[in-house]
Amino acid sequence: MRIILTILSTLLFLVGCGSDDPQPTPSPTGGTATPGGVSASPAEDSNVGEDTVRLKKTTIKTRQGQKWELEAEKVDWEDDRSRALATDVDWWLIDEDGKKWVKVESPGADIDMDEEVVVFTGETVATRLGFPESLRVQKLVYKGKERKFYGFGGVLWTRDTVKLWGETLTATAELDKVLLQGGVKGKTQGGFKGLKEPRKAD
Repeated sequence: MRIILTILSTLLFLVGCGSDDPQPTPSPTGGTATPGGVSASPAEDSNVGEDTVRLKKTTIKTRQGQKWELEAEKVDWEDDRSRALATDVDWWLIDEDGKKWVKVESPGADIDMDEEVVVFTGETVATRLGFPESLRVQKLVYKGKERKFYGFGGVLWTRDTVKLWGETLTATAELDKVLLQGGVKGKTQGGFKGLKEPRKAD
């Protein structure tokens, strides 16, 4: 009975007391979880431990450090609500005026609210909104305290008709400065003679 009451109280804390309240509910770490009127409930899954709460169709916002917002089909919160695992993720960086300028789409994300770190896993696409460029990478790490992205496992950077491949990347939060390293190759729409597209990373 104590476990059930703990889960219910945690859900009320995350979701809020009413669906018509437009204000997000703050968590102890400075982040927020706001389902935005969509149903959020713990799933009946044997893989979810007693110290984990599962929410569906959840929005998470952070107010400490660099602001960002995440929408996910499923989020597993650990008991202290400082760490979470999210599935089917859309994630945005937000400036001080509330404008979104970078979008990341990923199959999954490991979120550490205290350390301000988000690790995107699976084939991930990061886009600099309003610009004809994007990054496609197998693993992407955002470190909010450094305001930088780090990519691993093979990277494709596309801008207009230019494509560059590398093994790793380092980029600013705005994605306006990108450094590719490790066997970097490139081609234009017309292609370069003798240049072959690198094989996809395992």
